[in-house]
Amino acid sequence: MKIDWITYILLCLVAISCRPQTSSQQIDGQTIYSKYCANCHDTGFQNAQVIGDKAGWQSRIAQGFEVLVSHSIDGYMGALGYMPPRGGHFGLSDREIRAAVQYIIQQSQ
Repeated sequence: MKIDWITYILLCLVAISCRPQTSSQQIDGQTIYSKYCANCHDTGFQNAQVIGDKAGWQSRIAQGFEVLVSHSIDGYMGALGYMPPRGGHFGLSDREIRAAVQYIIQQSQ
């Protein structure tokens, strides 16, 4: 089968753009936060806990990192408020959410 150069280049570009993210690639929690989380957690929209509010985050952080990640992935509704699953951004991976939660904790301790 003979493939022309344009088809070959297009196939290469598709292959590169479709490659899965490897575990060695770093995910920047601050970037994820800024892009997907800041709209609510910078402003307190819908009673979201504001990032950097040490007193407000104290009881949440005390529950542990895995609980906060679970609430961020699965959603949460309770005495401390409401968090939609994946912050309403269903395309975020678990690793991206974990990175954003870690960033929020670092900024709020």
